Amino acid sequence: MPKPRVAVLLAAHWPGPELEQQLQTILGQLRVDVRLYVGHDTGPASKTSTAGTEGSAHETALRQRLALPSVRLVYHEAIGCAAQNFFRLIRSVDFSRYDWVALSDQDDLWHPDKLQRAIQVLTAQPEAQGYSANVSTFRGHPDQSAYHTHPVPGADSVSPELANTIVKSQPQRRYDHFFEAAGPGCTYVISRRLALALQAWLVEQPDDRLSTVRRHDWLIYAWARTQGYGWQIDPRVVLDYRQHGRNVVGAHLGWSASMARLQQVRQGWFRSQVLAVAQLVDPQGPVVRGLESGSRWRRLVLGWQGRRRLRDRLALCAFVLVGWV
Repeated sequence: MPKPRVAVLLAAHWPGPELEQQLQTILGQLRVDVRLYVGHDTGPASKTSTAGTEGSAHETALRQRLALPSVRLVYHEAIGCAAQNFFRLIRSVDFSRYDWVALSDQDDLWHPDKLQRAIQVLTAQPEAQGYSANVSTFRGHPDQSAYHTHPVPGADSVSPELANTIVKSQPQRRYDHFFEAAGPGCTYVISRRLALALQAWLVEQPDDRLSTVRRHDWLIYAWARTQGYGWQIDPRVVLDYRQHGRNVVGAHLGWSASMARLQQVRQGWFRSQVLAVAQLVDPQGPVVRGLESGSRWRRLVLGWQGRRRLRDRLALCAFVLVGWV
């Protein structure tokens, strides 16, 4: 029986020394036939980037990988941000030859059965065309990562041994796809059917509209749900999510991260992103009407259905009451 064919899309931006490890864990996936497509954003590096030192050395390692038939550099040019890099990749790659499509960051460690697990879950749930999962976090050397392979015991509580786990597998809500992603985008695996439909839709979208969205994983999940595609969020941890100064989003762990997110909400960034996503995927829908209306009650209803975790729902409703959403 032939192995499932998987196209993995990796959005790179001045990759650091972690890139080689990420590539090894992708190309070493078990029981699948992987083809890796890389989009390298050569735009301005962040202040914490190692571009020009370690970054250039590991870019050379990436180019050496291109000698393999399983890796292809799709483009090497300035893009702007990770979200736009992924949108460009999705628009560019021919998915018709693949059974599944996965997304990847440039610095994580995939568990060897990550893709196999996603395919098993989606195959067992025919109504689901999209998949995401929980992740564990670590900093620094790979020896500091933990390869958890068992489900998280609860949606709103994490056992001590899984204290470094980002839990995103709480039950889905009516409008959660408008207010958050389905988990880290690096865990996403989607069917060919969903990938081709998403690709056709993205091709039709003007660049200036897509440029308002800063989170590709959020938009992909929102579009899939509004189009009626089922989505399965796996309680199992499938990769180790590296935390460092070059993270675009990161895990939002700790007091300082919480304060930074609170400041974003207070300044209107969160509301603007909810509206940007909703106006793209469901411009006449209840979320756009509710947020643009003067009714606080309608926004409270949206808030209560807008996040999967109870604590986040309560916080979202509080933000509505103080006028931040």
